[in-house]
Amino acid sequence: MKKHPLVGFTIEPFQGLTSQLIIATMRAMGIAFVELNRRSLADVEHLSRKLNGMTAAFHLPFYHEDGFDLACTDHAQEINELVAQVNRHRRALRLRHVIVHPPEGPDQSDQAWQFFLAQLKKIELPVALENVFPSQTERYLQQSTLLRGSLGAQWAGLCFDACHFYIAGQDPLQQWHQLHDQVCCVHLSDCLPDADLHLPFGCGGRLPIDAFLSALRKTGFAGPITLEIKPPSFDDFDRYINSYTTTLRRLHYQKYLRSRIRMWFLMPILSYLLK
Repeated sequence: MKKHPLVGFTIEPFQGLTSQLIIATMRAMGIAFVELNRRSLADVEHLSRKLNGMTAAFHLPFYHEDGFDLACTDHAQEINELVAQVNRHRRALRLRHVIVHPPEGPDQSDQAWQFFLAQLKKIELPVALENVFPSQTERYLQQSTLLRGSLGAQWAGLCFDACHFYIAGQDPLQQWHQLHDQVCCVHLSDCLPDADLHLPFGCGGRLPIDAFLSALRKTGFAGPITLEIKPPSFDDFDRYINSYTTTLRRLHYQKYLRSRIRMWFLMPILSYLLK
């Protein structure tokens, strides 16, 4: 039987909506996969009940969003608490892997890298390394080789963020054809050439979305795809959902048809509730 990608969204509170409410809405829409982060974990027990059979990934803190990453020794206690929380709840949240950026803070010393590795080894889940900008592919692959050698069986593969390659001035299609056999998961949204805006498809971004989805299909990618989308407002909710159905239509047509039927019933209700 042909395998198809799991397509889902990044989950965190948005304009007054809790993570739990967002997940319940997505489950009603037939979405079976989500990506969590530390802002999703305010009430883990409630969150795990709302997931109700969905699978998840967990994005570890990264410097430009959280103010620290796993290489920051001055945040050791906070890191230890988060790692313990992820390990403790990994089964309840049905976590399949974690995603990490390379160290991006001011301390790029070997000591910081060794601290980074030590924290990852404490996590009782496979680890995927995401590409970041302005880092170039050569540096990313060097880091992935070091991580793979250190983590051994815990290494999951590359997390391919198409926007990050694009903003770094690299062709995401070319990078995909070069790296796809090492990729375990994908991050996708639209963006501008100089700004990672996490846009829904069709909201003014410049990433070659259709061509990239075609490349995923042609290479037979069957891993999880996280739509890292942050709608500018509730007025863009339709485009938020359209990003999901567009991805399904290109990569899992049968589920796309089922989702369209669900949306036909749900969208009037959701649009009313979000006004």
